[in-house]
Amino acid sequence: MAKKTIILSTLLLCLLFLRSGYVHAELVVHWTFDDGTAQDKAAAGVTLNGIIPGGSYTPTYLSTGGINGSGAFRFDGSDDFLTPSFVYDMGNGDWSVSFWIKTSDTSTYYGYEGTPAVSVIGDTTNAVGFGVGIEGGKATLTHFYSGWRTISGSTNVANNIGHYLTFIHHSVGKVDIYVDGNAEILGAASYDGQYAYVIRDIGRSYDPKYANMTLDDFRIYNHALSSTEVSQFVVGVPEPTSLIALLMALCFFYLGRKNTK
Repeated sequence: MAKKTIILSTLLLCLLFLRSGYVHAELVVHWTFDDGTAQDKAAAGVTLNGIIPGGSYTPTYLSTGGINGSGAFRFDGSDDFLTPSFVYDMGNGDWSVSFWIKTSDTSTYYGYEGTPAVSVIGDTTNAVGFGVGIEGGKATLTHFYSGWRTISGSTNVANNIGHYLTFIHHSVGKVDIYVDGNAEILGAASYDGQYAYVIRDIGRSYDPKYANMTLDDFRIYNHALSSTEVSQFVVGVPEPTSLIALLMALCFFYLGRKNTK
């Protein structure tokens, strides 16, 4: 009896620990693309679905072209894009954006200054003030504050190999960039205040400029992820919500067995 009580207590303590440690790091948007759609799979959050435009503007679905052979969308660089179901403003507080991307486009874009050559998050309106993608082969975040400011990593991620990019914004006005779980930029000034961090387009930005890329596992967190948290989802550790659900199932299974004896 004492042994069973210890096991149950341990499971419950683990559950409480996970819940208390991850509740602030909520995954609010998650596009897995596994089913050929851009439906938001996050368990909780804002329900921001991706709208597929149809016709020639539709990215090509690759059932096994994404991370670990999962589904992904291929953007042709000519006219493919997605739009969110509503304009999403992430604000100037803590947030994180991450995605898996594969491209061979190492170019530098000399059109509109704030548009990366491979634009993952963009804006085609006159209110454009923020972008995320790849410029010159490097993970890049752009933001307008009395002129365009650019923060870029150092690793070539446009080598036709899939890479996991993570962009983290801190409420103190700093930005971190991670490539495949490794820190590239820590604490770079983001020049907050003039334009918001708004998402209006995926794969398309001002001019317009269309991205040549394969995109998978697009996520937004309402939290500035720690280096440990970045590493966890890059190496495939289950989401905190999945771990919690597993522990809860084990607890109920144990209690059910106990009640049938």
